[in-house]
Amino acid sequence: MESAVDADALGAGAPLRRRVTNACEACRATKVKCRTSVQPGICRRPPPPPGPSKTFSLNFEMSSLDESDDIESLAARYDQYFEDFIPSSDMESIDVMFGLDDPGSGPYSSLSSPPSSGSGSGSGPSISISNLGLKPQFNLDSAEKLLQTFRIMLKHFPCVVLPPDATVMSLSKTKPFLLLAILSTASGSSALQGHILYDEEFRKVLGLKFVAAGERTLELIQGLLIYTAW
Repeated sequence: MESAVDADALGAGAPLRRRVTNACEACRATKVKCRTSVQPGICRRPPPPPGPSKTFSLNFEMSSLDESDDIESLAARYDQYFEDFIPSSDMESIDVMFGLDDPGSGPYSSLSSPPSSGSGSGSGPSISISNLGLKPQFNLDSAEKLLQTFRIMLKHFPCVVLPPDATVMSLSKTKPFLLLAILSTASGSSALQGHILYDEEFRKVLGLKFVAAGERTLELIQGLLIYTAW
């Protein structure tokens, strides 16, 4: 009896032995068997595969800008546009007024007519807008909700044909400008911060494609129609 009491007393007073574990933090969190390696804290178990991305980006192709224009060709082009805009009778009176009735006295009279430049998107090699540093990341879940919101809006003004199986990812690859117009329009009544993000990106891409590159496509017209309708 006394020996049992002494054993209990010795057991109570003895320090607890600390458990030594060699498992890494990842295996302890997932409660799986850790396969130790040479480096401490790192096991030989391969990391889990990454999950699906929650963001997406829009990339646009536009024709390369013509850098061959110089001051003389721009001045000649301006004179050509000016002559086409003002009738010949008015041009003669203006020449008399400024003393330019001599046909060889104009400052740009010796310049040849400006070369014709293509206005379509396929007139030259295309460049990616991501090369200009303009490729923001958008949230995929919120964009899908905005696309569903636009489908409801489209019933009241069916200005474009949107396939029933169209998704954000499919439109971002086939019609990115149309998708950007849809997101900018649908986000106008939901969140102010999101609307500003989509709206600024839409205006920026519109300026690059329409004003700078001179693009004339059906997708550009559809995007403008959606943007101005709402």
